[in-house]
Amino acid sequence: MAMRLLQTLYVTNPHMARLTIKRENFEFNKMSSLEIAIIGRSENFVGHACVQEVFDLIWTGDTPHKIKGKHFERMLVGAQTAFGQSTSSIQSKDQQQKWPICMTKMRSRLSRPRVKYQFHFVFYVAFLTLITYMVLFVKTSLLEINSESSLKTIGNTTIIIDNYNSRSRESQFSLLQTFISVWVFMFALEEFRQAKLFKTKDVGIIDTFLLYIDSSWNLLDTTCVVLYVTSVVLEIYNTKTALNAARAFLAIDVVLWYIRLLILLMIDRVVGPMLLMIKAMLSDMMTFFSIFFVFTTAYGVASFSLLKGGQPEFDLSIIRKIFHSAYWHVFGEINDMDEVK
Repeated sequence: MAMRLLQTLYVTNPHMARLTIKRENFEFNKMSSLEIAIIGRSENFVGHACVQEVFDLIWTGDTPHKIKGKHFERMLVGAQTAFGQSTSSIQSKDQQQKWPICMTKMRSRLSRPRVKYQFHFVFYVAFLTLITYMVLFVKTSLLEINSESSLKTIGNTTIIIDNYNSRSRESQFSLLQTFISVWVFMFALEEFRQAKLFKTKDVGIIDTFLLYIDSSWNLLDTTCVVLYVTSVVLEIYNTKTALNAARAFLAIDVVLWYIRLLILLMIDRVVGPMLLMIKAMLSDMMTFFSIFFVFTTAYGVASFSLLKGGQPEFDLSIIRKIFHSAYWHVFGEINDMDEVK
């Protein structure tokens, strides 16, 4: 019914149709028809050409009923009359207000959603570039940490001394990491502001947090911040085990920061539907992997019991060998029999 009314109104008067779906309805807590359709997940209504035109106008910051101002030339400016003096004062006031008008126009252009998105995208790519550089060229790798070396901290510099080469590394908390930490802190404040929007008088703090992480993207943002903070805290201890864990958490965190880039790509009309399709497939994939896990486990236990050599002792490596060999046997890779033996 709503689709037929919208289609009829759109064919008759497209301009009036766009205004109608944006008009606030006082009967529904001042929500427009478009907001109600979005809350109700009415995909057919949102996918209508009229609604898409409204989205385009909001995205570009233009209004459908924009009226261009007219410029009237003032005459008799130099005349020695009351009218001439009044027009002279009007012109001088306009010259004084020229700069505020320019600032207002610039502020209006910068407040457009498309411009905000472009700035956010550029700054986020810069953030990914900095954190990638820090992980690749600033932080010590796991091989260097686990090598036969001694770590000594002198002042703000961590020195790694090995048997072949003596070299100094930059301190863990370098200027680059400090800058990235401040950036992550500002990002955490923004996420806190978004979570605060769910807070009402009837909703407690725990329920507010649960409502916030109910969205998969909010859960991803929270995980990114928590992993980064965990890696920084572990680096403070400056021990071999803590540094290994810190590098592992930081590496996983970088992966999640890159995955978060998909949030900015969802707005694209080509990439967005594909991401939604992949997200809808995850539930079916989990069902498939559960069935795959059952058959792989059954085959792995049976094959290992027949091919094992001697009486192996029970440890975690046995579990790894069972699943490792069974997984690769599914794909026809049977060259790992030596590991079983």
